[in-house]
Amino acid sequence: MSKTKEEIKILIVDDDEMALKVLELKLIQLGFNNIVKESSSTEAFETAMKLLPDLIFLDIIMPGMDGGKVRKQLAENPWTEDIPVVFLSAIISKGEEKRLGGHLAGGGIIISKPYSSDEILNAIEKTLGNI
Repeated sequence: MSKTKEEIKILIVDDDEMALKVLELKLIQLGFNNIVKESSSTEAFETAMKLLPDLIFLDIIMPGMDGGKVRKQLAENPWTEDIPVVFLSAIISKGEEKRLGGHLAGGGIIISKPYSSDEILNAIEKTLGNI
């Protein structure tokens, strides 16, 4: 049985407070309301362990631990290994994103900033299926 948009738990991790707010607003406009925001990459893993979200939007470049290391930590834990991650990046251009096919090594989807609501919804549907 698939979940409705209202039931899907989403964790957003980004050290940029404005980026967190923008993504949260886009998700709310798309009908997703079960959203938790985290601005610290070092606390992202703990939050994921407590929340066990259905999906994580994870910034790549953050102080402390970068998004790739957070994803690796999640993948090495049996409780969080299957949580899909959508990487967010200001350093990978739209052209590079297309060249990479929207994916990073290891299968993670990547969205270049700034992103549209359509790109967010497309990433969600790629990871969780049509909702």
